[in-house]
Amino acid sequence: MEELVRTLFSRKWKVLIGPAQPKPNFATVEDNAYPGVYLLAYGQPNLSGKRVRARDIVYVGMTHAGLRVRLKAFVDGMEKNCCHSGAMKFFRTTEFGNSRPYS
Repeated sequence: MEELVRTLFSRKWKVLIGPAQPKPNFATVEDNAYPGVYLLAYGQPNLSGKRVRARDIVYVGMTHAGLRVRLKAFVDGMEKNCCHSGAMKFFRTTEFGNSRPYS
């Protein structure tokens, strides 16, 4: 387990959705067809390419279905308040979504 955590924190952030990339490109997600753990950050400018730090993480998820499938469900949930419990919370909370679609 320690090795897996060390590996996660040695990775660098990539943009899933943002001002410069408003439509997600799931093809850029490493091993996107396989099960895995994913970390999401929100609201911190210019994290892309920087090392993952615990203080930047707003959501930790895991999937057996494949990262692409789960991240797509998360994105859909931020838009429609459905499809993924974490994304539905994101949609509803004042701090992030305030019951508005992400877009």
